[in-house]
Amino acid sequence: MTGLTLNGQIGSERGDVFLSSAGAGGMNKLTANDALVDSLHQTAWNFTFLTVEFYSSGYGVGFNTKNGAVNATTGGPGVTTYISNGSPWLQINNGSNSDGSGNLVSYPANTLVIRADGSRYNSNTSRDFVSYLNGTYNSANYTTNLVPATTAATRKIAYGTVSDGSAYMASGRRLYGLALFNTMLTQAQLDAIRASFQRRWSV
Repeated sequence: MTGLTLNGQIGSERGDVFLSSAGAGGMNKLTANDALVDSLHQTAWNFTFLTVEFYSSGYGVGFNTKNGAVNATTGGPGVTTYISNGSPWLQINNGSNSDGSGNLVSYPANTLVIRADGSRYNSNTSRDFVSYLNGTYNSANYTTNLVPATTAATRKIAYGTVSDGSAYMASGRRLYGLALFNTMLTQAQLDAIRASFQRRWSV
């Protein structure tokens, strides 16, 4: 973990405990990826990233398992989450091409949110994507041809950093919690998680 400040007390269950970035923050995994993380971009992928977070003006990058810039089609294979044009994006990269979801939900600045980005591989010409933000759930199916990579992710999983140093957690961004699920969560499942989280956070 670098460039992040803990606001609050470790172990506290208060809703105002979070990691904040001054503009160059992020977390990098020290040990090797497990099988799930290395397979997030491979055939039969099925997963959901979830965070409780806040940003003011800039975002940067979220989860990341690929080398190179945030939304570059090269540098993979791997997966990345980020914000573009006020919308959450999830990108899956095979090393030379990429597929991603975006513009499914709007992500307002200066608002505490529960955010989820999920995807499920059905075939090379059928991939499901979901975006969830504070109760709004939208999905899409993509049918362009994309052949998944068979090799492992090109970097250890990180949150808030990219390998070339071109993006971090932007200044003013806060991270309250994060999780990775080994399935693409349904709206009912995410609504249940949100209801539980609302005992601690106003999301």
